Amino acid sequence: MNDNTVNKIKRLLLTKPDKGLSLFRDFVQEWKELPAREKKLLRHDIDELQKLSNELFLNMYSVKTKINHEVIDYIAEGSKNIITSDGLKPDAMQPIARALRFIVDGDTERAFKDIKRATGAATHRVETIVNTLRVNNLRFDNWENALSNGATEAKLVGAKYNARPWCISNLNIWLPMSEIELLDNGQGLPVKYSCGGYNCKHKYIFR
Repeated sequence: MNDNTVNKIKRLLLTKPDKGLSLFRDFVQEWKELPAREKKLLRHDIDELQKLSNELFLNMYSVKTKINHEVIDYIAEGSKNIITSDGLKPDAMQPIARALRFIVDGDTERAFKDIKRATGAATHRVETIVNTLRVNNLRFDNWENALSNGATEAKLVGAKYNARPWCISNLNIWLPMSEIELLDNGQGLPVKYSCGGYNCKHKYIFR
């Protein structure tokens, strides 16, 4: 590992993203095997490449989806909390952004496998993340279409049985959409796309 390798990865990330990302992953794996002192010397390079690759993933994959950068950020951050509860501390941004692309392409199974491989999280946690990505993407469409059609209010609808307290307290109430955007579901996810949070089965209707 040397400066030439780091510069090569940077160049490829900007000119040939898929190849650059693959080389960066290999670089990280090699870095993990180094003695502590050598790892410390390369820490700055790793952090810089990580930041560049995260930005690249957002640009590459959010363009292919209708969901925006803010939502990918929310879900990646929230999913990081889910994953770290297993004692793992991976960067969730890349697998989340990549999985969302697969979901939009209709390949939920590949999204599941990719997050599972990238994070090592428990199966039920990966299922939660993938389902949240899938549903959030659909709700994003519904919300934005409603705004485009002139809607100004929304109502959360669905069953009360086995629902979160947040959902129960907000069901069947017409609220300005601008007000809903400011609500906090306590899950770290945007209410207008996630409703009550992870695996929430409720939805909005509009007028």
